[in-house]
This record gives sequence, C-alpha cells and structure tokens, in this order.
Amino acid sequence: SVSAAKSKEGLPFFFGDVTSEEVLLAAGLERAKALLLLINDGEGARLALKVARALAPKLPILVRVAYLRDVDEAKKLGATQVGAAEEEGANAVMWHALELGGQ
Repeated sequence: SVSAAKSKEGLPFFFGDVTSEEVLLAAGLERAKALLLLINDGEGARLALKVARALAPKLPILVRVAYLRDVDEAKKLGATQVGAAEEEGANAVMWHALELGGQ
C-alpha cells in the first residue's frame, strides 16, 4: 500500500476523513507547511477546506477543483491557491498536440 511504502521511507502518511477536525489534528495540521486537498468529491473538498481553514487560519491550502466554475467558491472558503482539473486536462492535451506537431 502507499502508506506502507511511505512509512518505509520514513515519511508520515495518514488515511482518514480529511473533513474531520480530529483526523487533521492527529495528522499534525498545526505543524504542516501546507495542505493539499486533491479530493474528487466536491462537497467533501469544500467541507475539508472549511474545517482546515478554521483550524489553521494562516496555513497555505492548495485545492484542486473539478471545474473552473468552482474556483471562486474555493477561494472564498479560504483556499490559498486553486487549480481546476478541467483546465489542467485541456492544457495537457494542448501540449501533447504541440509536441506532435513539432515532429
């Protein structure tokens, strides 16, 4: 498993409900340099962002949302940086097309 591999490398790795205050604190949120929220569940991501921001008002929180239309909401909820998966996917396809054209 990923957690076993990371543990062997000496890296902390946690599984848990990121929307839970208890889990975030147990994972060491107060010592974190940043929090990455890469959750496919939009409602879960919004809830996790709210909980994390309440616990760590100054912590950089980077969030991936599914759609560009969700970026502003994530910023209003306290995300430091927000990336939209649909934009990243489109950029990746564009770069691949450009690489093919250069052959």
